[in-house]
Amino acid sequence: MGKKKPGEQTLLIRCLLAVLALFLFPPVGGLLAAPDVTGLRLGENGDRTRFVVDVDSDIQAEVFTLSDPYRW
Repeated sequence: MGKKKPGEQTLLIRCLLAVLALFLFPPVGGLLAAPDVTGLRLGENGDRTRFVVDVDSDIQAEVFTLSDPYRW
C-alpha cells in the first residue's frame, strides 16, 4: 500500500469507526416502534363487558386503579 494523505487517513478512520459503531450499537428503531392494531372486539356477558385489542406483536400490559375518587 502507498502512503496515504492525512485527509484520506482521517476519512478511513471515520468510516471504520462508523462500521464498528453499527456492530456494537445496532439501530433499535424497530424495537421501539409501537405495535399495529389489527382488530378490535367488544362483547357483553351479563354484567361484564370484554374489550379486546388485537395487535401484531407482543406487548406488556399493566392493570392499576386510580384513586381520588376511587375508580376501577
